[in-house]
Parts: sequence; structure tokens; C-alpha cells
Amino acid sequence: REIAPRASVIGLPRPDVENFEKTRNTALNALMRFLEQYYDAVLRSDADEFVLVDPAKHTSIGAAISATDADACFVVGFNVFAESDDLPVDPQQKVSEVRSLCAISDTYSKAVIARNGLFIGFHGARDKTRFEASRMAVLDGIYLAHLKFARTLEVDGTIAGETAYFSTEKARSRSVDLKRQELPEVDGDTALNDAFIHFTEGGLAPWRKRRPGVYVVPRKEMDATFRLPARFRGLF
Repeated sequence: REIAPRASVIGLPRPDVENFEKTRNTALNALMRFLEQYYDAVLRSDADEFVLVDPAKHTSIGAAISATDADACFVVGFNVFAESDDLPVDPQQKVSEVRSLCAISDTYSKAVIARNGLFIGFHGARDKTRFEASRMAVLDGIYLAHLKFARTLEVDGTIAGETAYFSTEKARSRSVDLKRQELPEVDGDTALNDAFIHFTEGGLAPWRKRRPGVYVVPRKEMDATFRLPARFRGLF
């Protein structure tokens, strides 16, 4: 409630941590079915994820959803990196104003919008009536920014907490920097468009090993980094 004072907060018990993710997905999809009684579609994302619209392609998320017949909508996702020499993000700033280095992620190119009873979770979607992917699609021009490497000024209000957090984060940044040194940096629009083509041309893939009937985007190795196009500045 302190993090999001204007949000409706529902606490979930954790009696069985081992099955927490499965139980959470079941609960969230039940909540989505409830919301579908009042709304045309439901968007679901985590606290460190921002779903955004490319202003060059859509006027709003609602307009993009209205233009598709899909009942489960995937989006192209990317990680936003905190570089080793970056300053922390001020809470009054938008992340995209001070962070621009990104890389496409197949893990975060996931289903985030659903309607008409389709299940989303485990970064994929499931049609329990047909057990195939004909009612699913990847939306063009809608993206998910995952802030895994974006640091903030405060953790728990204590210096010790901040020190521990930043030392861990700096180590992560260094490992990311090392991994990224050999990767070329490509044009942002090129990276986003190529990812959309990759995820749509091959079709959604079944995730049989973990959850039968769940479909996800095809695998894509992180082979390049890119800078956010200027028009994305201030969107999240």
C-alpha cells in the first residue's frame, strides 16, 4: 500500500511456498475472470514491468486490442539495463528518462492481455477449451519493459539495506556489462521489429515440459543490445 497508494491491494497468503507460483496464477486468473464481467479485456503485469504503446503505431493499448481478434495477446519484451556508471533512479523520474540501454528478452515477451476466459501465466497462455493457439497472437507496437536492472534510491529506508542492495546490484551490472561487451548495439526500431517478426513467423510454441497446453513465444537468444527510440522517452 505504501508503494502504490492509489492501487487496490490484495494480500495473498503463502502457506505453501513451493507451490506459490501455481497458486498465484490460479488466483490471478480467477480475478481476471471477475474483471471480465466489467471490462472488455484485462491487462496483467508484475510490479517491475511496464506495458507501453509505441506512439508511432497506436494511440492507446485499448485501440491495439480493439484491432485484434486474439483473446490472449503477447507483446515483445525487453530488459532495461542499469549500466555500471549510472546513477540511481530518482523516484520522481521516469525510468525511460534516465535508462536507455535494452536487450530483447524471449522470457519477457509474454502474454499480458486476456479476455473471454483465456488463462495467462508462466509467461504464456492456455486455451482450456481447444488446447491450441488459434486464439492467441503477438501484438505489434505494444511492448513490455522489464526493469530487472533499474536501481532505485530507496530499499527499506536504512543505510544498511541500501548498501547491501547496491553492492548486489553493482555486481549484477558488472556481470551484465561483461556479457554485453561482445554484443553489437543495433538500431532500436530494427531490434523491436526484428523481434516481432521472429516471434510471429514461427508461431507460438507449446511449453509441454512444464505446463501442458501452455503456449509461449519461440526462443530467441540475446544477440544484440539497443537504445530505446527517442519517442519512448518518458513513457515509463
